[in-house]
Amino acid sequence: ALEVARDRGTTMLDEIWRQLARAKHTEWKKQTSDIQHQRSQLKTVLVAGVKLQSEAARQNAAGQTELDQIAQQETGYLQALDGLLQEVDKDNQEAEIPDWCTCKLTMEPFRDPVVTPSGLTYERSALFQHFDKMGHWDPVTRQPVKPEHCVSNNALRSATQAYLDAHGWAWADCAGELAQ
Repeated sequence: ALEVARDRGTTMLDEIWRQLARAKHTEWKKQTSDIQHQRSQLKTVLVAGVKLQSEAARQNAAGQTELDQIAQQETGYLQALDGLLQEVDKDNQEAEIPDWCTCKLTMEPFRDPVVTPSGLTYERSALFQHFDKMGHWDPVTRQPVKPEHCVSNNALRSATQAYLDAHGWAWADCAGELAQ
């Protein structure tokens, strides 16, 4: 539906985009919740395994030096486990969407970016609204621009889509700041 609306230039494009973003964000929240639950269970099992191994080693320890080494090894394993789980969860941690993904006019992720002759890229609907209200000039460089000289930036659209797909939390920005 989004591609058909984009191709036809329909006024429903914004609403279709926002509904898609809501659905993608809801899907991400559900998947993240499931993954966090699984990760929590896995961590519980792994911590128990490390502690069980340490306890068995302590029972066979030959002195305080060996007990200290076992405690140090246990702490190292638990810290490594925490670090590994944090690294795995990095893409699911909310952050700011990179500037290259957002329009300078709307401050929202691109959905239909166009590049002007000056080389700057804007969201098509925002740029054309600017043309209608302010005149045919680039909002940043102030150089004259004819609407027919604006070209779709398909590479940036694809890159933005890939970023959103990899960082599901970012869909909330596309849906107009969803309520959490």
